[in-house]
Amino acid sequence: MLFRKKTQNCCGLCLYATAEDEDTMLCSKKGQKDYFDHCRLFTYDPCKRIPTKAKALDTSKYEEYDYSL
Repeated sequence: MLFRKKTQNCCGLCLYATAEDEDTMLCSKKGQKDYFDHCRLFTYDPCKRIPTKAKALDTSKYEEYDYSL
């Protein structure tokens, strides 16, 4: 989402919202909202995005000589 043109508009990623609990956000403009709600005042905050984990490297298909110089 950080470099995509279109972002998912939700209060969980908004500049004005802070987490009250896991499913509820407290918006400084609109008050209490659900995590996936959004309004026209939505402003994307890239610091609130949680990146996905990278896939683990599958080393079972490599031999010992693949790692030697």
